[in-house]
Amino acid sequence: EILHLYSLKEEGARHLECLAVPFCVMRVYIKDYTLSEAAYTFTMPAANVTVNATFVTSGGGSMTTAAFKDVAKADWFYDAVAYVSDKELMTGINGSFNPQGVMTRGMVVTILYRLAGSPGLVGQASFSDVAPSDAYARPVLWASQNGITNGYSNNAFGVNDPVSREQLVAFLLRYAKLRNCDVTASADLSKFSDLSTFDGYALPAMKWAVAHGIVQGNGSSLVPL
Repeated sequence: EILHLYSLKEEGARHLECLAVPFCVMRVYIKDYTLSEAAYTFTMPAANVTVNATFVTSGGGSMTTAAFKDVAKADWFYDAVAYVSDKELMTGINGSFNPQGVMTRGMVVTILYRLAGSPGLVGQASFSDVAPSDAYARPVLWASQNGITNGYSNNAFGVNDPVSREQLVAFLLRYAKLRNCDVTASADLSKFSDLSTFDGYALPAMKWAVAHGIVQGNGSSLVPL
């Protein structure tokens, strides 16, 4: 469905800062909107969701990126970086966010652990590649205790392994269930040409993620691996 959004101008010129879908405990940003004759036009996500619009006066702005030297206002990922920075879910390294870097499995569970409020834990992770003193030890323990992921069949967690897109959406779906979110949305993935490359466990998670606009794919592919 194509929608048109208008900005009221009683208080001077205003522009759209961001469009976001508040989904339970996360936000999904809508970036493919256009402006024509003061109307912003965008396509609604496939799921039954609410879209929040944030307007600011010209020259104003409410979101920051904690002065990351490699993130500019014009970057398509600016709003998302500002959000995770403001919420202290991601802090960057030495003043850089490294937006083109590789995200690991350890990084993902750390972000989700922080999103959950960094709860207190009892015990220690039993994976062969995670020591109690490791930076990822508590997030990995939390993830394993709460069913986010149980690691690999060889008793390794793979904290430094790059997380695949299918692993990522599976983690996010399990986290949404943990937080008692509505996870019934499911998109039709028949238009994507690489469905045969999916591991079976990840297919329901990918349908859910596409329905909410968390993942959009790359043309005719979802690139799960």
